[in-house]
Amino acid sequence: MAGHYAMLVRAAGKPDEEFGFAAIYYNHVNGLRNQMPLLLAALDPKDQTSEARPKAAVVANLLDLLYVDRIIADESTEPRTLQPAIDGLIPGLRKCRDLDEVTALLVNSLPARDPFAAVPVLGMRGNNERLIKYLLARLTTFVERECGRVAPLAEFLGESRRWQIEHVFANHPERYEREVPDPATFRALRGRIGVLLLLPSSDNASYNDLAFGDKIAYYSRQNQLAAILAPGAGRETRG
Repeated sequence: MAGHYAMLVRAAGKPDEEFGFAAIYYNHVNGLRNQMPLLLAALDPKDQTSEARPKAAVVANLLDLLYVDRIIADESTEPRTLQPAIDGLIPGLRKCRDLDEVTALLVNSLPARDPFAAVPVLGMRGNNERLIKYLLARLTTFVERECGRVAPLAEFLGESRRWQIEHVFANHPERYEREVPDPATFRALRGRIGVLLLLPSSDNASYNDLAFGDKIAYYSRQNQLAAILAPGAGRETRG
C-alpha cells in the first residue's frame, strides 16, 4: 500500500483538481489528519493508480461534505467529532471491490438533514471566523472558475493574513435604522454569510467603514463574487 499512501500524502499538500483530489487537500487544511485510514480502507493493494484515484477522491469528498455540514449546522468540527463516522465506514470500505460499491456505501452515509436548512441564519461570530473563511474560499473559488478565471485557492486557505473577510455593510447601525431599527439585529444580519466577501487584506483595510453605496464600485475589480455587487458587472452592452 506504500504507493497508494505516497499518492495520498502528495495530494494533501496541494489542491490538485486534475484527479479530483482537491478534497484531500481541503481535509488536510482543516486539520483532519484522521482521513488517511479512511481513504486507504477503500483501496486494494492490487488497485492500479487509475482505479485507486477515483475511489480515494469520492471518499475524501464525503469527509469534506460531512465537515461542511457540521459548519452549517453550527456543530463542532474538531477531528475527533468525525471519528465515529470514520470508524463506522472503514469496515464496509474494506469489503468494497470497485468504485461502484464504494459509492453505494458512501451514499448511505450522507447527512440525513437538509444541508441548506440552516444557511439563512449562518453567519460569523467570535469563534468561527476560520470556518466561515473556509466556506467563503470555496464559494469564491467556485464562482471564479465557473466564470473562466483562475482562483488562488491555496492563498485563500493559507495561514497568512493576505485575504480577509469583508463585511459588505459597515458596523454602523444608524445608517440602516430605517430598515433595521434594532442595532443588535443589524449586527447579527451583517455577519450573515450572504453579506460577507473574501478580499485582499490591503483592499479590505482601505475600504474601512465606507458605506455600501460608496464602495461597491471598488468591488468591480475584485473576485466575481464581490464584483457582481457593482452596477453593470458581468453584463454586456447591447446596441
